[in-house]
Amino acid sequence: MKYIELALVLAAATSCSEGVTTKAVANIRQSDLVTVPSECGPVSGTIRFEQIDNSDQVTVEIDVTGIAAGSHGFHIHEFGDETMGGRRLGLHYVKQCFNSSDPECMKDSIHGLPPNEIRQTGDMGNIVADENCNIKRTVVIGQDKLSLTDPIKSIVGRAVNIHSDEDDGTAPFGNAGVSYAFGIIGVATDGLSMGPTLPFPTEIVCRMIPSAQYPVNGTVGILYEYGAQNSIQMRGILDSLPKNQKMSFHFHEFAEAGNPGAIYNQQESGVQLTELTSDANGYADYTNIYNEPSGQLAFLLGKALTVHEGPESSTPTIGFSVCGLANAGTLEFLLPRTKNTNNDGNSSNATTASLVLSLLTLIFGLAPR
Repeated sequence: MKYIELALVLAAATSCSEGVTTKAVANIRQSDLVTVPSECGPVSGTIRFEQIDNSDQVTVEIDVTGIAAGSHGFHIHEFGDETMGGRRLGLHYVKQCFNSSDPECMKDSIHGLPPNEIRQTGDMGNIVADENCNIKRTVVIGQDKLSLTDPIKSIVGRAVNIHSDEDDGTAPFGNAGVSYAFGIIGVATDGLSMGPTLPFPTEIVCRMIPSAQYPVNGTVGILYEYGAQNSIQMRGILDSLPKNQKMSFHFHEFAEAGNPGAIYNQQESGVQLTELTSDANGYADYTNIYNEPSGQLAFLLGKALTVHEGPESSTPTIGFSVCGLANAGTLEFLLPRTKNTNNDGNSSNATTASLVLSLLTLIFGLAPR
């Protein structure tokens, strides 16, 4: 019964986005897999997504610098996991099909270029960097491929990726090369976007990349485990912190670097953060377990996780990350599983939950159009 109740809550949360504009944003950084040409300078910028009235089109606004001149494959990847600098983003995103006989599933599973309807969900074609290493343009992705709110095909919590080479449109992935630059897609200021809820997200990762603005380095993992007693495990290993210091540590509403908005009401996610305390070396190992959580991890996808310099949230932010879907195995070193699981990392209860939620999705008309 609790899965049915949760499905109704998620259905209501998704349906509230109708009639409004939803927005998402990705802060772009250089992949560790390439060397940027000296004439281009460092990679930086944003990619913004906007969807109006739950339409079948998503507008993508690219404003990025530091990209080598020429044409580059442009895709959504399945995982919002930046733990290895572009190596853990997974494949091009293909939405999960709950009915394999649906002809739309075949259209979404074969690589191609827009506006062809036969292309993977995350295939957005190519974008061109000018001679000054800049990409500043707006594209519209249609054919109902992407969403910022849909429980199955939302891209919030996944990654947007600019490849090293041009996508030639051929299977399996267009010969577009490695990741050149990427960002985790998060909730934008004043946006109502939300990460996918089907299948049930069970592993989330928030990677803090040190920078001149935010010096903290480290990784925070969040794992939902099903069993006789469901639980959420959370662990963060962070360094470059102020020494012997208590610090404010919490989620924010938005993924906007420098303007993450208000502290997020964490109750609906089932995770309640406490303050972070560092040791004499500026190191912290934060652990917490939440038994029988009342919420769902999907609500944390695309949110910012921050560390503040002192115990008050009004003190300067020194650590910033955007939380995304973790690639398989990423959390193993942080959070070893304690319950019996099947091959996909979820218990039979999780499988049952996903089936129940899938059925309710169809009943309430939330399936992709």
